[in-house]
Amino acid sequence: MTELTWFEPAASALLLAAAGVAMVMSVRRRYPAAVVGVVLLSWLALSLAVGWAMGVARPNPVDPALRTDRPIEVHEQGYVTSDTCRTCHPHHYHTWRHSYHSQMTQVAGPDTVVAPFDVTLQSYGKTFKLERVGDEFWIELDDPDFTGEGAPERVRRQIVMTTGSHHEQDYWYVTPHGRWVGRLPFVYRIAEKTWIPDASVLLTPPDAPQPFGLWNTNCIQCHTTFGRPRVIGMTDSDTRVAEFGIACEACHGPSERHVAQNANPKRRYELWLSDRTDDQVVNPRTLPPQRSAMVCGQCHGIWELKGRDAKMRWVGEGFAYRPGDDLNETRFYLGDNENLEHPQVRELLRDNPHFLDERFWSDGMVRVSGREYNGLIETPCYTHDNPTRPVMTCLSCHVLHKPADDHRPIDEWTDDQLKIDMRTNLACTQCHDTDFDTDAKLTAHSHHEPQSTGSNCYNCHMPFTVWGLLKAIRSHQVDSPTVQASIDTGRPNACNQCHLDKTLAWSAEHLDKWYGQPKPELNEVERRIPASMIWSIRGDAGQRALMAWTFGWEAAHGASGVDWLAPMLAPLLDDPYDAVRFAAHQSLLKVPGFVRFAYDFVAPRAARLAASKRAVAIWSQRRAAAGEPTNLGFLFDDPDRRLPGDILLQLYQQRDRRGMHLAE
Repeated sequence: MTELTWFEPAASALLLAAAGVAMVMSVRRRYPAAVVGVVLLSWLALSLAVGWAMGVARPNPVDPALRTDRPIEVHEQGYVTSDTCRTCHPHHYHTWRHSYHSQMTQVAGPDTVVAPFDVTLQSYGKTFKLERVGDEFWIELDDPDFTGEGAPERVRRQIVMTTGSHHEQDYWYVTPHGRWVGRLPFVYRIAEKTWIPDASVLLTPPDAPQPFGLWNTNCIQCHTTFGRPRVIGMTDSDTRVAEFGIACEACHGPSERHVAQNANPKRRYELWLSDRTDDQVVNPRTLPPQRSAMVCGQCHGIWELKGRDAKMRWVGEGFAYRPGDDLNETRFYLGDNENLEHPQVRELLRDNPHFLDERFWSDGMVRVSGREYNGLIETPCYTHDNPTRPVMTCLSCHVLHKPADDHRPIDEWTDDQLKIDMRTNLACTQCHDTDFDTDAKLTAHSHHEPQSTGSNCYNCHMPFTVWGLLKAIRSHQVDSPTVQASIDTGRPNACNQCHLDKTLAWSAEHLDKWYGQPKPELNEVERRIPASMIWSIRGDAGQRALMAWTFGWEAAHGASGVDWLAPMLAPLLDDPYDAVRFAAHQSLLKVPGFVRFAYDFVAPRAARLAASKRAVAIWSQRRAAAGEPTNLGFLFDDPDRRLPGDILLQLYQQRDRRGMHLAE
């Protein structure tokens, strides 16, 4: 592949700036003709050089024959890769390259593999030996293709691709099946600097099998640009992508015509000086609001392709959608009742009755990560028809290229790619500009002090009710908290997720008093026991995971205290689901006295149970030493301040034990 190594982004910017100055000076009559002539000649020379760099030294696709054992980049159907964009858009290229989008899929190498590879890992009785040999990474494992009797032979496979670089990283090895790749059954958690079994990463029963060839037919959909599985038979493929990672053309569309036409210096600088949009490439910022959001929704959504022909086309040729198109022409977006009645969706549910349960709360609100578009399109801020208010889109809060005047460190911007101050109420007051523009208005609405977490719009209207990547994530369906919704769906409401020590009755009373919400009928448990305790004991695995994380949320600590949380987290250290145990331990580390609490969330059951008992003992000892009660009676309206063990036992016996797999 040809690389413009001599033509660095800084040099590109300098050339473009010089050309712009020359264009301006050329129309200024007060300069002598000789001076203007020299400037024009210089501009022409520089323009020709840039034109040559774009039109002649453009990167060429890798010869497919060079690599036959993994998916490859092939530049076709108008795709020319982000390297071509770098020359004229150095700042945009630089910020994109530092984003996690660009690193969603990478070829394995010393610069892309973040995990230590000279280790031996064990999981479910199997041993995996990892090693680095020069610049290559290898795994020794039992032959995954072995189907005979007796012990399988050991084989060595090269690690050739990575997925992810923010929270965790997955690794893919070559197989004997063409460009199919196999998944190393461990994931490296970057912040914790540890390997964990892949069965522990998702909220899924521990023994759930991982499908063969997952990357070629699943990850490729959203972790690459214009991916084509190109499946051959049942066990082979000629998988191709335009580019690994989520690259420029994933959002701006195929750019071959844009590049070719702007090889003309005159056209290029006329566009640059006029700040006009080039109609040969898509700019999501200038699209109509709905079409702009669809650019993100092509990946950040739960959808089904319309018709079997569309599915077969994707397997061979990739998705028909291009940025700027209407996604609804080729896909159903699930969650709303209208699409649920479509015959194709009913057929989907016949094939997989749990499809919706694995992705949505029972009222259709998304409960899994990375699917924000489904929440957005159900949000009044998006669906309203008020011409005096803007339509909320993804770009209302997020910016995909760090602005030049944004002085935050690039690593700070990279985390969620939010505009400046979008973690404050400015995210909402950019539209609701006169509704809460004073502390008095804000307090009158929120009934909390202006600077408190209870007056942060996010915490009430975008609570942490989504699960993925071993953590809770904010919902992107803007709504208001109701106790009735919690009863109907099991989804935690914002009030009780912050006030962990309060009951549903307490929240219902305040919501009625402040906002006129009717108080629902509540049973004895809901009137007497803190809602967080109900969800963490009786709830399904998804509810328990959310509460395990929420018990470590700093805003909740400020509202409800932290010293009482260890006995709540201790039982979750022995939860049947790995993801719940992981979140519980991370939260326990934030409780005073537990900052160094040693615990292995994938240890055998006996060790986990011992750790749970040890956590309660430590808490009791600390409370006794401080002269505090060593039970949780203070949480209950109970004269003798005793823990109502009979009710808690009843909650545990009522636990929702159905097998749960959240399709994160």
